[in-house]
Amino acid sequence: MRKTLFIFTILLLLGSGYAQDVSKVGTAGCQFLKIGVDPRGVAMGEAFTALTTGVPSLYWNPAGLAVTDGQQLVVSDVEWFADIRTNFLGYSLPMGRMGTLGMGFTALTMAEEEITEVVNPEGTGYYWGANSFALALSYARQLTTEFAFGITGKLLTERIWDVSSTGFGIDFGALLYPEVAKGLRLGLAITNFGPDMQFRGGQLDEEVYRPDWADLTGPMEVGLTSMPYSLPLAIRLGIVYELVNTPSNWLVTAVELSHPKDGPEKVHIGSEYGYKNTLFLRAGYKYDRYMYDYRESNTDGFSVGAGIRYAMNGAAYKVDYAMINKGYLGWQPLFSLGLEF
Repeated sequence: MRKTLFIFTILLLLGSGYAQDVSKVGTAGCQFLKIGVDPRGVAMGEAFTALTTGVPSLYWNPAGLAVTDGQQLVVSDVEWFADIRTNFLGYSLPMGRMGTLGMGFTALTMAEEEITEVVNPEGTGYYWGANSFALALSYARQLTTEFAFGITGKLLTERIWDVSSTGFGIDFGALLYPEVAKGLRLGLAITNFGPDMQFRGGQLDEEVYRPDWADLTGPMEVGLTSMPYSLPLAIRLGIVYELVNTPSNWLVTAVELSHPKDGPEKVHIGSEYGYKNTLFLRAGYKYDRYMYDYRESNTDGFSVGAGIRYAMNGAAYKVDYAMINKGYLGWQPLFSLGLEF
């Protein structure tokens, strides 16, 4: 128990150090990495770092992969703003005492739009678009009966029109189950840690020719240098407590604190009720100090959701749905299908 607490404390101190090292607001890129792809966690106000298990842990906390009974396959769809969509596909493979592997793919896409100009207000015949992709590989292991650890490596790419950027990020996560407090679980996640990314190519490259340049027989290829941007690093610390845990009823409540690199601290609160491990109801609230100052109504930040799990022939089929209030942008829906086998 002492060794487990020591490891967990070291991770927490490391996370706190990164959180205090920067105070930039609204400066990070790869914002699609902050869009929740799991309806269950989003419905609980994103207070899910300490509760996540299986494939959704690829997003919330890689240590949750270690808490997986069998193989899982999850597909989710997020209808974001302005006809922007985020889709997620994840798979987990338990390997017994060797740990658990997880693989995931996230894509943010939008329809192409025709380029217009002052002299061509009806369109130029040329189109632009944007997309972002993340390919993730995770590993997690239950180191002791009280402690699980996980790590995720992500290959990232973003494109706007004909310029693109490529990089990588790493997530670290830990889960702690204190024996002295049954039903209590602590979770820590450090997400999107990695080097800066930078857009290159396309409109940033061009050919320049100056006849007064000596010994120059043709145009010279030159390129504009874009400003590098950082990943949306975040530190999340959560606590979950099982209020009720019987074969027929399950009720948990969760509280979480998060410190993103590109914004103020946030508080997440959520709860889930389950009936016979078949029907689930969820609700949550995310307090964002920055958004709270400009909120449209008192319902901004609230989220609700439900889920159904049906076991048949040694497998379990899951359907989850959630909606989160984004104020002026309305209620955003999330939907996922899952298979455990």
